[in-house]
Amino acid sequence: MKLRSRKKRLQKGRTVHERIFARRLRDAGIPFREQHIVRYYIVDFLIPGKMAVIEIDGSHHLMKDAQRDHDRRRDDFLKTLGFTVFRVANPDVKAFWLDDIRALPDREERELHTALTKGYAARGDYRRRRTRPRPRRRAA
Repeated sequence: MKLRSRKKRLQKGRTVHERIFARRLRDAGIPFREQHIVRYYIVDFLIPGKMAVIEIDGSHHLMKDAQRDHDRRRDDFLKTLGFTVFRVANPDVKAFWLDDIRALPDREERELHTALTKGYAARGDYRRRRTRPRPRRRAA
């Protein structure tokens, strides 16, 4: 499934805990993006000014070993891009301190753009996106 169509499906089917957390961020005046695509992954919440990612985890993230391994690889990948990753279990959504996010240093917009841009060569991504379309061949 393509990332964009999966992102739309996730946005429509937000959990109660994600809605609560979004309301808390909105009330605190922290700018954020929900279900945002970061390279090959869709993150629950992205705080662009702080380069922070917040994942709201349900019970399946805690019980399955395969899911925990996937989450660990995903977190490691996001950290190599410069993001700070917070994982919050569903019961802890109301208790999560937003001061942890406010305490993070502000980042430049250029750093966020670099991390979000697909095919950024300096990060070692060898599948570089073409900037210009290939010229069409004329029929002989």
